[in-house]
Amino acid sequence: TDRFQHKSITTSKEDPEAQLAVLHYRVLKETDGYSLLEVTLGTGRLHQIRAQLSFHGYPVIGDALYGNQTINTLFAKRFGLKRQFLHASKVIFEHPTTKKRIEITAALPEDLKNALKKLET
Repeated sequence: TDRFQHKSITTSKEDPEAQLAVLHYRVLKETDGYSLLEVTLGTGRLHQIRAQLSFHGYPVIGDALYGNQTINTLFAKRFGLKRQFLHASKVIFEHPTTKKRIEITAALPEDLKNALKKLET
C-alpha cells in the first residue's frame, strides 16, 4: 500500500533564520497501532528525526520532549523500555583525512528487540 512507500519530509519556514531539514522514511511494520520506521537523514539538524516525525504523526516512543507521555509510560511499564526507541543501524561518512567511505553498522539492541517481540505477542 501507499503508506509503505518511501516518503520525504522537508521543513523550511519563511523565517530567514530557519534551516532546511530533510528526512526520508519508510514504514517497515505496523503492529497494534504502532509503526516501525526506517529513516534516512537528508540533513542533520538538532532533534530532526524526533521533531519532524512527531509533527507528522510518528512520535518516537520514549521521547520526553516530542513524544506522547502516556505511550512513553505504557512502554516503560509494559515493556521495560527506559529510553527512546531510536537506533542508528547504519552510519556512513567520509573519513576526514583519507577521504575513504566509512560504513558502520549495528544490530538492534536487546532492549528494543525485546520490546518489539513483546508488542507482537
